[in-house]
Amino acid sequence: MLEMRSNGREVVARLANFRELLTPALLEAESKSLDAVQHSAVDYMYSQMIDPQGPLEDAFYQVIEVGANSISGQLVNPLDYAWRQEEGFSGMTDSLGRFFSWTPEYHYMQKSLQAQLPTIEQYFSDAVAESLDAL
Repeated sequence: MLEMRSNGREVVARLANFRELLTPALLEAESKSLDAVQHSAVDYMYSQMIDPQGPLEDAFYQVIEVGANSISGQLVNPLDYAWRQEEGFSGMTDSLGRFFSWTPEYHYMQKSLQAQLPTIEQYFSDAVAESLDAL
């Protein structure tokens, strides 16, 4: 006969602390994910954009927020022309009155995020697995 014994209180106590184990792991996964997307975007910008100068590529910063039941992260580029380089700006005039007859759509952020999705999924999968192992 196989007999299993478990201390229910101990299991409940460990589960009650799961958030304390999981939150730091998820924060690290979020930061690593944003780093991966940023590095991918910068590499893409230098390799694909016409005459990359550096200010746009060096302007990224991360914002990670912990909510009551969530963690969210953003990769921000505050420069005015960051979105224009992402989506193109053909046939438009900018705030300085310069007309852009044609600018390419680089989609550097979309392409970088897509390229890094498997890595991001792995970071979060590892974070959850490590937290569960720590229980």
